[in-house]
Order: sequence, then structure tokens, then C-alpha cells
Amino acid sequence: FLSLTVTDVDDNGRMSFDTEILYSLDTMHEGKPVEVTLTFYGDTPAYGISYKDASGATKNSTVTLSGEDGSLILTEF
Repeated sequence: FLSLTVTDVDDNGRMSFDTEILYSLDTMHEGKPVEVTLTFYGDTPAYGISYKDASGATKNSTVTLSGEDGSLILTEF
């Protein structure tokens, strides 16, 4: 689980981030969820997740809230 700080926004609005690890697990297990309590301040992504997929590639996503229904949105960066 990551803290994000925006470092750049390109001409297309795509953001780049510096990251700080807030919490990590060696392995996640099916059926054992990780519960996190967050406070969202505004629209700029402040939190993210990072994980390795089955092939070993690192995937990073922002965690934001939908302005329509408050559901979580993960956007790869």
C-alpha cells in the first residue's frame, strides 16, 4: 500500500508519482482480504497499490473514489 505524491502532469493530464510504502505483505492469500481505512482529500490521488502479477511484473495503481457513487477506482500508472 502506497502514499503518492504527484511529481509531474503531462500534456495529456497523465500524472507521475513519487511513492512511499505505507504497508506491505510478502504474500496475499485468496479469501484473506486486507482492510484499510483511508481519508480522501480532494480529487488528486494520494494512495496507491503495488503488486507483482503471476509473471513477476510489477503493477502500480492509484486508489481514488468515484464522484458518482463513492465506489473505489483503481487506475494503473
